[in-house]
Amino acid sequence: MELHYVALRSAQDTYFCNQTGLHYMVEPRKCDSYMVIFVKCTVDDFISRNAIRKTWKMEAQKFNMRVIFVVGSTPKNTSIALESLKFDDILQADFIESYRHLSLKTYAALYWYDKNCRKESVDSYVMLIDTDVLFFPNNLDLYLKNEENFRVKNTIMGNCHDHLSGVWRDNSSKWFMSYDAWPLKSYPPHCQGNGYLMTDDCPRKLLSTIPGGISNWRWAQKMDHLEDVTFTGLLAALAQIEKKNVDTMLLFNDTINSKLCNGLITAHSFKPPEEYTSFWFKYWKLLERC
Repeated sequence: MELHYVALRSAQDTYFCNQTGLHYMVEPRKCDSYMVIFVKCTVDDFISRNAIRKTWKMEAQKFNMRVIFVVGSTPKNTSIALESLKFDDILQADFIESYRHLSLKTYAALYWYDKNCRKESVDSYVMLIDTDVLFFPNNLDLYLKNEENFRVKNTIMGNCHDHLSGVWRDNSSKWFMSYDAWPLKSYPPHCQGNGYLMTDDCPRKLLSTIPGGISNWRWAQKMDHLEDVTFTGLLAALAQIEKKNVDTMLLFNDTINSKLCNGLITAHSFKPPEEYTSFWFKYWKLLERC
């Protein structure tokens, strides 16, 4: 009931929202891959994008995984347009680039996927990941082909937990959340936003639970930086989507070795470019020996 309360409470100002959908300033070609990986990135962070292009993006392409960087907008957008022409991996939506717009960035990714990539009869996946996360596509491919996970539907996978978590009320904190945006004392069970995976039927289900309809991007804007709580917690609960914890996803740097030969999929946090690229190639070479 509390989850429904939050959703409905935020719906009170949806009736005058732009219902035509979010405008995209730069788009990649439509996708035909079995997995689309959206990397949440700031528009001026070319260094992180290039570090990923030089490491796991090349590996991901071997497994028919498409990598797309999702960015916001700044007054100077010329360079990102040129970058898109060169790499064809940029999705830029028309909202101001800001950490406080993380939920809006995730909305932009899922909405674009639903309109351009969704396949009714083919098993496919959507992944959202941060720029400081090392990703090993081969291990994810093996995980999904495992009999236990094969052809699963209606599921979000990642570092998921089934307990409530506290809300940061200190307005000096990066994770500050106002009472107006989130009036409850705790967040619902959710998956950590650094990196999570969902089956291809989830984006439409998640967006369809948004008050005011699937095109109401302003509701996502109101949810601030809480994109993981919003999409894998609140909306997933309303849409009755299952969450599955994967213990080889979202490991911290100091816990990687224990999982290295047990299907390591993602790990964080690594600062691009030097630390990021050196550690990725280090672990990639070690994984080949497992």
